[in-house]
Amino acid sequence: GLNEVFVGNNITLTSNESGGTGSLDVTWVSSNTSIATIDNSGVITGVAPGSTNITYVITDSETCGATSAIHVVTVNPLADLVVTKSDSQTTYTAGEDVTYTITVFNDGPSDAQTVTVTDNIPAGTTSTWSGDNGSSGTGNLSDVIATLADQATVTYTVVVSVPANYSGNLENTVSVTSPTPDPDPSCTGCTDTDTPAPSADVVTVKSDS
Repeated sequence: GLNEVFVGNNITLTSNESGGTGSLDVTWVSSNTSIATIDNSGVITGVAPGSTNITYVITDSETCGATSAIHVVTVNPLADLVVTKSDSQTTYTAGEDVTYTITVFNDGPSDAQTVTVTDNIPAGTTSTWSGDNGSSGTGNLSDVIATLADQATVTYTVVVSVPANYSGNLENTVSVTSPTPDPDPSCTGCTDTDTPAPSADVVTVKSDS
């Protein structure tokens, strides 16, 4: 039969042992333990992406007869992408630049493939951006990381120029996607919101006294 498991996860196979006149002894074997391992209870642990054959042999202690079967197990990659975005402030001043730092971290256990990073700047603003992977550009951030290795990080710096007549909240959200499955695709740190800094209330008094 065909079974699938993610790297770092477990599934349990059953041997369907039945019949025989004596006690039945079940032995499990993985043909490639670098892909998946299996214990005496039939619990498979995914180690790395790929396929392996899981064989079980049932031996009857009375007849010494043995039966066996093979399960094909496919181990799929899994990459937990953790993304944060911050400008280390809660307010902005119109007419000044705001600098954001975006980090894309792969918490594994597998490499993440074709990681697409998109950050659309607020309407009415301009920006420049660069990544420590050698990428750079102006306007909206758009970058593709071909492979983000397990435990690797790419950091981006985005400098947004806010015009002097800008008003309202300055809200910015980064999006990161990959075809490699993510066990937790939610992103609580992907959006940064700044409110306008309070302006000084200047009162001028003129007197000839």
